[in-house]
Amino acid sequence: MEETSLRLKFRMWNKGMKKMTYFENPCFTFEAPEKRNDRPTKCLFAFYLAEGSALFFGNYNYVMQCIGICDRNGKPVYDEDIIEFGTTEGEILRRKVTWDDKLLCYTVGDFPYMRLYESGYIQPSKLVCEVIGNSFENPELLGAQK
Repeated sequence: MEETSLRLKFRMWNKGMKKMTYFENPCFTFEAPEKRNDRPTKCLFAFYLAEGSALFFGNYNYVMQCIGICDRNGKPVYDEDIIEFGTTEGEILRRKVTWDDKLLCYTVGDFPYMRLYESGYIQPSKLVCEVIGNSFENPELLGAQK
C-alpha cells in the first residue's frame, strides 16, 4: 500500500459504546468568503465509513489518523496504537504511537518518529514493528512491557 493512501484514513473511539469506528477519504468543504481576498469562515470535515465498519451512535471523543506506515503484517499504524519493535541490541520494545503538539510529529514512546531512523536504535535503519493493540481497547498492554 502506498504511503499517501494510508495518510487519509481515520478512526474514532466511541467512549460510550467502547467501540472503534474506521473512516476513509475525508471530505473537506469550506464555506466561501463574502469578500474576494477573505479566508473561508467555516470548514466541514466529513468522513465516509471504511469497508466493514459500522457507525455507532454516542460519544465520539478522539480522532486518530493513520501515520502513513504499515506494520510487518500489512496492518496500518494509527495514532494511539501500541507497537512492538526490535532494537539494534536485540531488545523487543513495546511503545505507544502519539502525536506531539510541540514537536509537530508522531512519537514512538519518547522518540520522535523520524529520530528513530537516525539514532541507529532500531534495526536496520527502518522501523519494522507489529501493532499489538491500542491505548483505548487494550490499555493493559502499556503496563506490561516485554
